Amino acid sequence: MKREIAEKVKEAGVVGAGGAGFPTHIKLSSPAEIVIANGAECEPLLWKDKELMRYHPEEVVEGLKLAMEAVGANKGYIAIKARYESIIKKLKPHITPGIEIYPLSNFYPAGDEVELVYEITGRVIPPGGIPPDVDVVVQNVETLYNIKRAVDGIPVYEKWVSVVGDVEKPLTLKVPVGTPAKEIICLARPIPKRYAIIEGGPMTGKIVDEDEPVKKTTAGFVILSKNHYLVRKRERPETAVFKITQFCTQCTRCTDLCPRHLLGHPIEPHRIMRSVGYNLIKGETIRDVFYCCECSLCEFFSCPVDLSPKTIISSLKAHLVDEGIRPEKKKGGRVDVEKKGRRVPLSRLLERIGLSKFNVRAPFLDIEISPREVIIPKIHGSGKPGQVVVRQGERVKKGTLLVEFKQGIGARVHASIDGIVEDTKGRIRIRKA
Repeated sequence: MKREIAEKVKEAGVVGAGGAGFPTHIKLSSPAEIVIANGAECEPLLWKDKELMRYHPEEVVEGLKLAMEAVGANKGYIAIKARYESIIKKLKPHITPGIEIYPLSNFYPAGDEVELVYEITGRVIPPGGIPPDVDVVVQNVETLYNIKRAVDGIPVYEKWVSVVGDVEKPLTLKVPVGTPAKEIICLARPIPKRYAIIEGGPMTGKIVDEDEPVKKTTAGFVILSKNHYLVRKRERPETAVFKITQFCTQCTRCTDLCPRHLLGHPIEPHRIMRSVGYNLIKGETIRDVFYCCECSLCEFFSCPVDLSPKTIISSLKAHLVDEGIRPEKKKGGRVDVEKKGRRVPLSRLLERIGLSKFNVRAPFLDIEISPREVIIPKIHGSGKPGQVVVRQGERVKKGTLLVEFKQGIGARVHASIDGIVEDTKGRIRIRKA
């Protein structure tokens, strides 16, 4: 049955729904003692995980049981913030022996998997490592929901998505993969005349245009005025970001609050800023950028002079990868004794980044979203694109296999609506017949 679960998950094209999009069947192929259902949803404003657990608690728990069976785990945890008591009550009737609900404090980034594994198990994933290195598997709650559906023979062609921020009606929807952002954003009724769209969360997401399609990894769209701090800072030219690095005061606040540094990982953002400021980008300090989780606390919360450590680090990572350099697994240091006291409460973060007034529930709106056209990427998250198995002009039904993947790291892709394939050269475009 273990292999059968992983095989069905592979056939259904399940990937991590929390953002990274790593193929789930690969995660289920390694043995582990513990499986953690990540329902922390640590990004501010987003609600899709919480609404999914509210309306489908049984499927989430069943997905966790299947994941535990696949990896041979004898213990499972559902990590959710303690403040969501009404959702915890929905989950409790479905909890069985071997599974516990783990209530989390309301801090950021509670949902980072390295942080989560330490919080629940006391085990520290080594720098450059992954949860299976400490006999743990972490799955987003929507991924578990999709595991249950995969075992029932249903491929991934729908996505739970929140539309939040400066809108009249924050909401969460279930939409076909490939739905253009504009078709669901209009339902939330944006307030500013000129607004930006951040795909993902306000801390780690990226600015996209209104034609951006929903992917298997899309958690939400955050609508903010073009003049909002988070938008203006994201739109700074990279040349300017690097140029002002020389004004770093070396106060160490970015490092003092860095979640990975506090766990003993070899990442010290203030040292990286100093190296860049002095144009010393060849040493070991620069290679330590690989151990950054890109939570953006240093970017949007810590720095007193409004510099951009995370942007610098992301750029350096890309440069090193282009040079053929990859991260190495290292032995971690000691967990900082002040770690717990340096957590950033979500309320303080929201105030700092100007989102407090938008921190309201985005309830699930149970309506059918029926786009005239979907634009489906050949790859969703990690891995490489597979082989397209449909032709232009071919009529397909919802669930039809579009992209096959047989070797390496990747995942299958399926049609999300009934229609006719209009393009397969770039993204796969399907229009309703």
